Amino acid sequence: VQTLESGDYTVKYGDKCYSDTFIIERKSSVSEIYTCCGHDRDRFERELQRLVNVKFRYVLCEFDFMSITDNPPPGFLEPQAVYGTILSFHVKYGIPFIYGHNRDTARAIALKLMQFFVKYEILGITK
Repeated sequence: VQTLESGDYTVKYGDKCYSDTFIIERKSSVSEIYTCCGHDRDRFERELQRLVNVKFRYVLCEFDFMSITDNPPPGFLEPQAVYGTILSFHVKYGIPFIYGHNRDTARAIALKLMQFFVKYEILGITK
């Protein structure tokens, strides 16, 4: 286990760590994404900027997209502002936001992304 400069997950295959090529930034709750789009926006944008040169980069949310409007935390931004911020981050930094509905589904998605990365990028399997 090692701490990453950016992101929460990467791939280690054999002795090589692929944190320069594959990073997943995890968001565990609606409150966390509201914070990243609100008063921690500058910090979060710096994090996203560090990921721009990583070929395979993702923000993986452990909730579904509709939770942003269905369960907005009190006292935060309006849901439309959060939607707009997320979409602007996607375009500005080229980082897809993936919504996993819950923690277990998000972990399964992370594992699949890592498996496909190993298969296609490391091992070079084309089928």
